[in-house]
Amino acid sequence: MKKLIALILAAMFVFAVASCGNEPAQSTPTESTPAESTPEASEPEESTPEGPEPEESTPETTNPEESTKEPDPPVIVELPEAYVDFDFRNGTITDAKGHVTIENRGATVVEATVTAGGKSASLDALRIDESGSYVLCTFGEMGTDAAVKEWAEGGFAVEAFYVMGEKKGVQGIVCGTEQVNSTKLRGGWGIAENAGKPYFITATSGNAYISANTTAESASSETELVHVVAVYDYAAKKQYLYVNGVCVNSAGETISGEFAPAGAEAFNKFCLGSDYRETAKVTETTPIDFPTPDMTMVDAKIYSSVLSAEQVKAAYENALALLD
Repeated sequence: MKKLIALILAAMFVFAVASCGNEPAQSTPTESTPAESTPEASEPEESTPEGPEPEESTPETTNPEESTKEPDPPVIVELPEAYVDFDFRNGTITDAKGHVTIENRGATVVEATVTAGGKSASLDALRIDESGSYVLCTFGEMGTDAAVKEWAEGGFAVEAFYVMGEKKGVQGIVCGTEQVNSTKLRGGWGIAENAGKPYFITATSGNAYISANTTAESASSETELVHVVAVYDYAAKKQYLYVNGVCVNSAGETISGEFAPAGAEAFNKFCLGSDYRETAKVTETTPIDFPTPDMTMVDAKIYSSVLSAEQVKAAYENALALLD
């Protein structure tokens, strides 16, 4: 009986051990949870549809190349500082640079309505309404004709923005030429009109005036402002005339000989609205040469340097901007 009990106990012990040995097998599914996470591991496959985004943005990758071709920035043309800059404000005529002294001989400063380039504005302007009226100007820093000659041969330019209401013969705009009575020698420089045609004139040491090829082909307007620039390029032996930003003689006119200042007391003088007249020739009826009976001027400048074609165009655009 005891043996039987012992055998039963031994069998129960073996069964218990066998049952404990099976527990790891039952827990295998728990330890294999990575197998259950397999769907998470395949997320890259689920995100595959998002992968083509670079292909969709391909057109955008070409846009940067196109966008790099931005419009060229506007070219800014700088003008040299004016040596003389006339100011017609507050009822007076002054040189903003202080290089010339001014004597007003009958001209007035008024508010005038002017037009140019399709624009219209009311501006302070120099007004000359009779032949005997003009403005006499004297270079204060050039006390000898040699100083004027040196200045001119360094290159200079003259700018005027004006309208002549009456056209007849020769009329001065910004002018300082003179033929001395006693010597008959010619000298000086100037912008004037002949029968309404703007022209640039200079004198040479050969006792001659040069202006034939620096004369406009047609007369300026009697109602609209005209912009005239004369350029004296002694280094290149050329002089030019521009009307409303366009050169009337693209090849230039050849300067022959040295620059010749006006003689006697006229060497450093010029006028607005006429041409200077030697004192010895002044009479009560003809106090000046080439009088201008009807002129309105809104701007005038003199530069102590040559202006390029691009700079002249910029000066013209600046002049039109005065009417904005």
